[in-house]
Amino acid sequence: MKAVITEWLYTVPQLTPAAFRVADGSSTSPHTRQASGTDESGRGLFVIALMADLWGTRYSPSGKTVWTERSGS
Repeated sequence: MKAVITEWLYTVPQLTPAAFRVADGSSTSPHTRQASGTDESGRGLFVIALMADLWGTRYSPSGKTVWTERSGS
């Protein structure tokens, strides 16, 4: 998730449509949470949810894919 956030924040201008997908082998459902100031992780999906127009999860026999889209408007 860190790679998606870094790419989104630093390389894709705010008014540009964008879509990203991140896959892993886990079947655990992702959820947004607000990390405390001392947490070392847990901010990725929260930030994506704030910036995206749409996001969701697709499950497969080999794990899951979290996808996100921004219209650019």
